[in-house]
Amino acid sequence: MPHTLDTDPRTEIARSLRVTETDVVRGTACAELCLEAALPIFRGHFPGHPIVPGVYLIEAARQLAEHAEGRKLATATVVEARFTQVVAPDRWARLVATREGESAPECAVRVVVEVDGATAARIRLRLA
Repeated sequence: MPHTLDTDPRTEIARSLRVTETDVVRGTACAELCLEAALPIFRGHFPGHPIVPGVYLIEAARQLAEHAEGRKLATATVVEARFTQVVAPDRWARLVATREGESAPECAVRVVVEVDGATAARIRLRLA
């Protein structure tokens, strides 16, 4: 039986993303993210050894970038997405977003994801 999502991942991420700092002038924001192991996505990613999907981390990065910019944004391009450590459900990850260059109709944002002080992912997005 194919896996289906019971809820929209964007909604689950928005519920789970706790923004702790924002500075729209500098284009920075920090947040904590903890996705519950009971979410339907973890039944198939991966059974017995659940990990947060990379696309969820990219979406969390986009949502945090909206806080850094103080406006709604859509992902135009994933410039870079390097995943170097597993992000497990029921564990807190820290995300730090920094705008690269000036804020304009289109902007670039770098997001670092950390778990227990170690870098778990580096994500660069071009947003519009």
